[in-house]
Amino acid sequence: MSKHGSGLAVDINPLYNPCVKTVKGKISVEPANAADFVDRTGNFSYKIDHSDLAYKIFTKNGFEWGGDWQGVKDYQHFEWPGE
Repeated sequence: MSKHGSGLAVDINPLYNPCVKTVKGKISVEPANAADFVDRTGNFSYKIDHSDLAYKIFTKNGFEWGGDWQGVKDYQHFEWPGE
């Protein structure tokens, strides 16, 4: 069962915080209409980064942020490690 299915993960504002990965040598963005928000250097509403309140609260309480992962960047994703 996935961490989402177990209640151990949450995704926040997926459009503004997409999941970005390489599949067969090509960049894949999910959701597909979130390409404008892949560049994390810009300022835009609802962006989760290290200065965002959601990041601060979740990580302070032991959650991992998908934006810190190596390879896949899942900027919308927070999950409880272990279990």
